[in-house]
Amino acid sequence: MGCVTGDIHPNTLYALLIGLCVLTCVSQTHGSDPPFAELRFVREPQDTVTVRSGVLQLDCEAFSDRGVPVLAWRKDGVLLSAVVDERRVQLTNGSLIVQNVLHSRHHRPDEGSYQCLATLEGVGAIVSRTARVTVSGPLRVVVPTESVSTHLGDTALLRCEVTGEPMPVVRWQKNREDLPLTFDPESRVVILPSGSLQVSRVQPPDSATYRCLAENPGSSRTGTDADLRVLPGESRWIIYIYI
Repeated sequence: MGCVTGDIHPNTLYALLIGLCVLTCVSQTHGSDPPFAELRFVREPQDTVTVRSGVLQLDCEAFSDRGVPVLAWRKDGVLLSAVVDERRVQLTNGSLIVQNVLHSRHHRPDEGSYQCLATLEGVGAIVSRTARVTVSGPLRVVVPTESVSTHLGDTALLRCEVTGEPMPVVRWQKNREDLPLTFDPESRVVILPSGSLQVSRVQPPDSATYRCLAENPGSSRTGTDADLRVLPGESRWIIYIYI
């Protein structure tokens, strides 16, 4: 280190002394700083669809290099430990079990948003992702399928509208044989987002008995049989009048 010669202003000397003190303190304490504490989730709860009277299970697991985290659950922002319900049990591995799931039109205590909390004294706490739990309800047919008659080459629409929670998957059968669910742009037969079946450019082989089938994780419904009758094509004359 070089030497400083000549007169030194008192303020400059004071600043040099303060800087030397800071460097000395940092060098003495730098090696003794505690390492960063790790606290993270190994497994977090996932969105789940369950059924009435069934068993709901949500998994959660946390890890820390400073000890074993304490896990707790909350639903819709409220700690479940503060709510007395014998149907709910937290396992030793942290998973939450809800037995005999309840669900009715005006009473849905098990449906909602769940989060897992991991806490470790001296380290802190973390909150898991929010898992949405849906209890599947019974399906209801809004629009039943009815038989239709369509002229050759026209478009036929067989309606089937079913509601439920969650929304059901609708598939169709032709003469009790499943129609493909995959969408093909070249196909004349398409299942619409509403669940109805559309048959474009109707041909004689389309004349058959159809029915829709709807299902979600909680229930299923089978629609009534409906006939698609293909009528002979009609000539359509276009008369032009020239003036």
